[in-house]
Amino acid sequence: MLKDFLLEFTKQYHELGHDNFMFFDGIENSDSVNDIIDSVSGLGHRIKFGHDFEGLSESFEIDGIEGITSWFDHMLKDFTSHDGIPLPGAEFVQNVTGMDYQEAVEWLAVDATDVLALGLSVGALNLVEKS
Repeated sequence: MLKDFLLEFTKQYHELGHDNFMFFDGIENSDSVNDIIDSVSGLGHRIKFGHDFEGLSESFEIDGIEGITSWFDHMLKDFTSHDGIPLPGAEFVQNVTGMDYQEAVEWLAVDATDVLALGLSVGALNLVEKS
């Protein structure tokens, strides 16, 4: 229930899309970078390609500093979606364990609601502890 509320709350930012928002004033998103990051689609696509440090490196090679800002903007928007972004090394762990992509998304990805829920939980525990 909390996750659903938080996803709805962050959904507006994700729905801005990856091609019509400036991450930094005066630096537009790179369509080439967004196309590369999302060149693999389907369930678990973020674990499969582009949403990792290798994707960051490729973004720089494609479009320099603008590529890096586009990559960070893309990651931030995906962070606010239901599937979130993969943790570092998620693809390796998924391959070694043989888990399917649905499990990998559930266990090896983090989204804004996970972070907000954790923060709310810690805050609530601190309040209870001080009482």
